[in-house]
Amino acid sequence: MAHLKGAISLLLIGFLVTFLGGCGPSGPIATPTPTKTPRPLVTPAAPTNTPEPLTPTPTPEPDRCPLTGEVMEEPEKALRRPLIVKIGNDERSRPQSGLHKADIVIEHLTEGGITRLDAVYLCQDFEKIGAVRSARLIDIPLAYMFDGIFAHAGASGGVIWVFEHQTNFPRLNEVQTENKPGDPGFDKGPKEGWPYNTFTSTTVLWQIAEEPGRDWQRPMQRPPLLFGPLEPPTKVEEVNEITIPYFSDNRPTWRWDEEDERYLRFIHGAPDIEATTEEQMSAANVIVIWAEHEETDIIEDEYTYPKSLEIILNANDENGNAVWSKAVLLRDGYLIPARWIWRWMPHMLELADEEGNPLPLAEGNSWIEVVPPWLEIETE
Repeated sequence: MAHLKGAISLLLIGFLVTFLGGCGPSGPIATPTPTKTPRPLVTPAAPTNTPEPLTPTPTPEPDRCPLTGEVMEEPEKALRRPLIVKIGNDERSRPQSGLHKADIVIEHLTEGGITRLDAVYLCQDFEKIGAVRSARLIDIPLAYMFDGIFAHAGASGGVIWVFEHQTNFPRLNEVQTENKPGDPGFDKGPKEGWPYNTFTSTTVLWQIAEEPGRDWQRPMQRPPLLFGPLEPPTKVEEVNEITIPYFSDNRPTWRWDEEDERYLRFIHGAPDIEATTEEQMSAANVIVIWAEHEETDIIEDEYTYPKSLEIILNANDENGNAVWSKAVLLRDGYLIPARWIWRWMPHMLELADEEGNPLPLAEGNSWIEVVPPWLEIETE
C-alpha cells in the first residue's frame, strides 16, 4: 500500500466524485471546501535518520505476550489476532471501562482539541469495554501496524467512505451505513445515551472473528515489540513526571510511582480512574511520538464543521524511504530521548536511542501518546 498521506489525497478526490454523482457515503456530510487535498495543519519537524534496519528483529517467545513481554499463563491467547477498540476520552466517556486490560493504548488528537483512544487487546480479556466511539483516519495505519480487527461505533461519512473503499483489514462497525447493516459484537453499557452507552467485549469480538464467512482469526503477522533492560551507552534522565498539553482542557499527566514501579495517569490533575475497578490507570511504559498532523477536507460534524485530521504514521522522504522521527520513552523512572519509525507492513513500530541502538521496553503494558510536531511536553 502506498504512503497513506498520498493515498488520502486521492481518496478525497474520489470521495468528491462519488458524492457529487449521487452515490456517496451514508450519514450527514457537509459540502467540502474547494481544496481537494489535505492542507498542512502545522509545519512538521525535520525527521532525524538513524542507521537502519534495526537488528536483530525480536524473536517471538512462545510463553510471552508479544505486546507486553510478560509471561503468560495461557500462551495460546497470543495466537489470536489483536483487537483494536476505539474508545472515547471526552468528559462523557470517562471513566472508561477496560483500558486497564489493554496491552497497548494509543492516545491521539481529533478535531476540536479533544483526544480519543485506541485500545489494543491480545493477551488479556475483558467483558465490558467502553465507551466505544467513532473512528478516525489514524485508525487505518494503526489497524495495519498491529494487524488487528478494528471495532468502532460509526464515523463521519467521509471517513466511512475511506474505510469502505480503500482498506482491507477486518472491521466491525456498530452503526448501520448505506452499504451494510450494523455489525454484531456491541451491547448497551452503564452510561446514558448513544454512543456513550456502546460497549463491547473481547470474548464476543473474537467469537465473531471465528464465524464462517469471516475467517479473521489467526496469529498476528507482525514481529513482537522489543523488551529487556536498558543497555549503555543509552542516555537516560531521571524524570518523575511528564504532562502532555494537547490543549488547556486536555492535559494528561504521567507520574512515576516508585513503590509500584509504574507510571500513574492523571487527567485534569486528578487520578484517571478505571470504571470497573476504581483503580488508577497506569503503565509500565509511556512512549511519546511526534508525527505530522494535517487537516483534511473531510467534515466530521455537519453543524460545527470541524475537519478530520490525518496523522502520518508512515512518513517518507522525497525518495519514498521511511524516515525516523522524534520520540521519548519513559520507563523505570527515566526519560530516554529516542527516535521512532514505522516502515509500513509487515513491520511493527520500532524505537531507537539517539545513537541508533534498538531501545527495549520494560515488561508490561504501554501507552503511546501521539503528538503534533509543535507540541512540547512538560517534565518534572
